[in-house]
Amino acid sequence: MYPPDIGIDALEKMLRVINGLKEMKWTCEYDPDLPHLPMMMIGTIVGGRGKEYALRAPYSCIDRCTIIIDV
Repeated sequence: MYPPDIGIDALEKMLRVINGLKEMKWTCEYDPDLPHLPMMMIGTIVGGRGKEYALRAPYSCIDRCTIIIDV
C-alpha cells in the first residue's frame, strides 16, 4: 500500500472491485439448457497514469485503472 501523500493506487482499488464482482450473487432466471450461465469473465485490466494510461513513464502510483467484463 502506498503512503497517502503519494496518492490512491487505482489498481489496488480495482482488485477490491474485482473481488466484489466475484462474490456477486446473480438474481435472474436460469435456463435449464444452459446451467452454467450467466457467467462473468474479466477479459482486460489496464492500469497506468493519466487519461492516456502512460505505461512507460516512471511513476510511484497508478492513478487510472479500467477493466473490461464480458457477461
